[in-house]
Amino acid sequence: MTPPFHMLHLPLLDRWPELVGPLRQREMAGDEDLGYRAHRLLSGLFGELSPKPFALISRRTGGSGPRSAILAYAEDGIATYSETARGLASPDLYRAVLWESAADKPMPSAFRVGARFGFEVRCCPVVRVSSRHGGGRDDGSEVDAFLRALDIAGHGEGGALDGKPHGLDRREIYREWFRHQVARLGGAELKSDLQLTGMRRLRLARRGRSGAADGFRQLAALERPEATFAGTIEVTDAERFFGLVRRGIGRHRAFGFGMLLLKPARPAD
Repeated sequence: MTPPFHMLHLPLLDRWPELVGPLRQREMAGDEDLGYRAHRLLSGLFGELSPKPFALISRRTGGSGPRSAILAYAEDGIATYSETARGLASPDLYRAVLWESAADKPMPSAFRVGARFGFEVRCCPVVRVSSRHGGGRDDGSEVDAFLRALDIAGHGEGGALDGKPHGLDRREIYREWFRHQVARLGGAELKSDLQLTGMRRLRLARRGRSGAADGFRQLAALERPEATFAGTIEVTDAERFFGLVRRGIGRHRAFGFGMLLLKPARPAD
């Protein structure tokens, strides 16, 4: 029996990044990433209960209400998380969330085999490589899946975001990366309508390895790809599909990547 989980909806005060607080002076160079700030907010609110994966949702123009919200998959409902935040969070962090509008919903305890869902997911399409596999990469380094494909083809780095250097199509390589992630986790089959709806490079703030005597891990600015996928997915194994949704897709899931957002599938033509 799979353990239940919930989707949380946390509407945010418009100036929530300011309430997360300025980073220490030696960290400021990497302070460019809202995903990292949302990670800090959740950690400050919930500590070890900090939910992942999550998605930072922004309403750009029009409408009323908060412009930003966090959607997250979590072990418990909003009552548990609001109580945890009241005990752990600083006043500034606590008021970054509009608690009176926060909500949750229980996710299915099982998904029917054969069920189809529409989906959207924002991913960081990177792979881990070893220097023994070529390309001049360090052991265990994290590499853009497209740059890794260039390495394998013997061409090295390069190429415009939307171009096809050396005949390699960045968009198709990212789609293949996504297909591989879903196949590796199992439990689902992607249908033929898989789309890459957005693609860009981002500068992300991340902690490096500890090298100081006090264990302080310096914040660094890293460049990574972002790709947003949409399409239709069909359940082939109920338990493994549950695990796929609960885990999320790819790396950096604690920083706003990888949350599979499901919706009713469009009727088949």
